[in-house]
Amino acid sequence: KQINILTKRLMEAAEEKSKLKAEVDSRNKKNEIKEKKTIMEASERILGLEGQLSEKDCSIEKIRAEAVYYRQELINREENYNRRFSNRGGTDTDTKVLVVAKSPRISLGNGITGTIGGAGRSRFGAPTSLGGHLRRAS
Repeated sequence: KQINILTKRLMEAAEEKSKLKAEVDSRNKKNEIKEKKTIMEASERILGLEGQLSEKDCSIEKIRAEAVYYRQELINREENYNRRFSNRGGTDTDTKVLVVAKSPRISLGNGITGTIGGAGRSRFGAPTSLGGHLRRAS
């Protein structure tokens, strides 16, 4: 009789053990699935960010190349300007800075003032090829 009771308890314990093991396996599978989903989402996100990073790196390199090009273009234009106008005394070739000579201001009466000779400026501030300009004093 006791052997039957012990055998019955043993079988119940074995069943309970198998149920618990099945539950643990089920939870482990769920966790593995969640981890796989999380890993897949993270890897997709990483790939997307790496793509964005490479695009930004390309655009930065393009901008750097453009900056070098425009810097060289400015240097070239400045050197051409200095070469063209250096014999007129309008530049200081050591520092490569344009030295601007001021034209004398005159007054013609009636509140009209202006400059004589040289390149003047239009009323919009643009240089004129005809020397000087006149304007009414305000």
